[in-house]
Amino acid sequence: MVVGLLIVGNKIYEFVEWKVGMNYESKFGKKTQGNVMIYPSRAARGFTLIELILVIILLGTLSVTAVGRFNNHSFESAAVAAELISAIRYAQEMSMVNTGMDHYQVVIAADGYTVSQNGASIANPVSNESPYTSDWSNVTLSPTMTISFDGLGAPSIVASQTISVTVGADSRDVIVEQVTGFTR
Repeated sequence: MVVGLLIVGNKIYEFVEWKVGMNYESKFGKKTQGNVMIYPSRAARGFTLIELILVIILLGTLSVTAVGRFNNHSFESAAVAAELISAIRYAQEMSMVNTGMDHYQVVIAADGYTVSQNGASIANPVSNESPYTSDWSNVTLSPTMTISFDGLGAPSIVASQTISVTVGADSRDVIVEQVTGFTR
């Protein structure tokens, strides 16, 4: 029995020559020409399943890493929007707890906000720093407005307001409902 390589065009085949009467089976399929059986070599068969899975895992890992580095403003805009929603809800809650003439308000400027009580600054409930304010250098809030709440938690706006929070190319909307003051 003789084993060798046969090159036809750009394909490589292994061949086995056997004596008449030899029975040789191949798991890759066979072509017979006289007493020569030809079947594709290992190089012409393709990739194994393990090799393909490893390439897919590697590409997935690289793509997740790359996407996270290209769009870092989306997390920041979501965090700023959540902080603004929290401040507006805090002002509404404090107005309902103190149902007298103590109205809490949120003054929204182009680069931040301030929470106050009847115009006087208050301390941040989390950090206990006064005044309760946030300002950012890379964030734009629009439109600028003042939202104050009465003792029932109703806002002093004539229609539902949409506040746009923009960081770089990413933008999020914060919506304050007219009647209930619900902020989302």
